[in-house]
This record gives sequence, structure tokens and C-alpha cells, in this order.
Amino acid sequence: LGADEYPGFPTDRCPEQMPDLSRHHSFMAEALRGDPSIYQGLAGAATAGGVAFAKAIKPGMDVPGHPMIKSVGAVAGDEESYDAFAAFFDRVVGLSHGGLPPGPHRTVLDASLVDREPVDPEGEFVVATSVSATRNVRGFRLPPSCEAGERREVEAVCVDVLRRIFGSGEYFPCGASVPSASAAVLGEAEAAFDQPTSAASLSAGVGRHWPDARGVFHGGGTASDGCFARVNDQDHLLVSLRKAGGGLQEAFAQFCDLHSSLEEELTKEGHALMRNDRLGFITTCPSMLGTAMQVVVTARLPQLSQRGGALKQA
Repeated sequence: LGADEYPGFPTDRCPEQMPDLSRHHSFMAEALRGDPSIYQGLAGAATAGGVAFAKAIKPGMDVPGHPMIKSVGAVAGDEESYDAFAAFFDRVVGLSHGGLPPGPHRTVLDASLVDREPVDPEGEFVVATSVSATRNVRGFRLPPSCEAGERREVEAVCVDVLRRIFGSGEYFPCGASVPSASAAVLGEAEAAFDQPTSAASLSAGVGRHWPDARGVFHGGGTASDGCFARVNDQDHLLVSLRKAGGGLQEAFAQFCDLHSSLEEELTKEGHALMRNDRLGFITTCPSMLGTAMQVVVTARLPQLSQRGGALKQA
């Protein structure tokens, strides 16, 4: 696509008449069907950074979706989008999160508050645990809307900060040759990412300028016991810390330290993470707002196959 937007719904201004959304299956469509005046009120609106409301709703307009799999159908192009288009995004956030929180959002990254009871006391079942978080750097537009030069600035800031945190580490730009051993580690850790190909991703704009200014930072360790960070994928940063076995508390404690260092190093460079008092950490996709974190526990269930018939019946 280069710098061009995905063909379909415009990104600079909405058509005067709202398209028929009766066969669209997304939170975007549900929000606008529920109150068509939102579309009329925001059709020509844009943020101070030049991100139009049309850009926010383009993915759901271009891709109707499937009735059995409801997508979000909307993206934020910059931090201000959630305030400038609050009439729309508040409805989408409420639908995708089961309601808007009544007060300010709190993300508490304090490992001392986590229950110390082992997840797998005997070490029989848990293979690995991981803690990951999506973060974006204030002052830059988000990947769906940033230009090539802006994306490169984000890459430079993120990689520089990560190198200072880890004292070393390797950065592997997308599209560049990667040594086979490193490629194997990145692949096993599911840290590498490929060019977007789905209509939803391309419509959102995250495939523009591919593969320029994108990559994976490996902070050290193995695929099952290390730290990885995607740069300029769907968001500026996706940081993941992986631990072998059931050491969930240890993984979370290390992640809290890593997150603290990330904020500290960004502050030294005059930057900060995008964060909203109402919505928490700002992300491209409204479904990830809040803590913007995921905790995954991979377990081995050795006798599961023996109950295949019962599972099929269930």
C-alpha cells in the first residue's frame, strides 16, 4: 500500500449520509445504529493532529464482519481521538468492555499485592507464563495514522529506551535478514510479526509503509524465559515477559520493574506513555483500553486426549 489508505470508505471526511449498517456486525455499527445522530454530529470532525472521525470508523465500514464474530470495527488514530470523538468511542468502549467504569481508571502495578499461592505447586501442569502490555508514546499519532517519518521517530525512541533498560539486547527490523538462531527464538516466542494481510488490518491503516520502522527487540533470554517487544505493530510497543513454569508472581514482579524502568527512561527523554484518567492506558483498539495487559498461563493436560469423546459431546 505504501503511504496510501486502503480503498473504500474515505479517511478525511464521512459522506453526508450514513451508510446502511443493517448487515454490519461490529461494535462500531451497533453504536451508530443505536444513535445515528453521532454520525451526523461527527461526520466532519477531526482532532488537532489531523485524525478525522472517518478514519476511526473506516475498518467497520469497509469490513461488515460476521454475525457470529462481532469485531470492534473502529480504531483510534491518536490519543485525542478518545476525547474528540467521545460521543462515539464511549459507546464502543461500553459495548466492548461491558460498560464504562463509573470513576477514574486505576492500573496498579504492585507485585506485593499479588497472591503468593503457587499456580502449580508441584510443577506438573504449567509449562509457561507470560505477562504482556500494550503501550504508546505520547506526542505521536498511533500506527493507523502516523506518517513514515513519525513512525521512524517512534522506533528510534522505543529502541533507544529498551537498550538503556536492558543494557544490551538485539533489535531485528522487519524485512531484514535475521540469523537462523535468533529467528528460531523469535518464532518460538511468537514475538515476530508479519505484514498485515487481513482486510480489517489494512483498512485500519496499520499496513502503510510496511515494513519500514517496525521490528522486534529481544532483551535477552530464551523463547520460554525472556523479554521481547514489538515496535510499531498495531501500537507503538507490545512488551512481553515470558517465564518457564508456573512462576506467575515472579513474572509479574519482573514486569512491574520493567514497566517502571520504561516510564523512567521515557521521562528522561521528555516523553511519557499515553494514559487517560477515565480510560486507562491508550491503545489503538478500544477493546484493549484500561490496563492494556494480558496474562497467559500455558498448561499441559496430559489426559485430555483420553476424554476426547466426552469433550466432543459437551
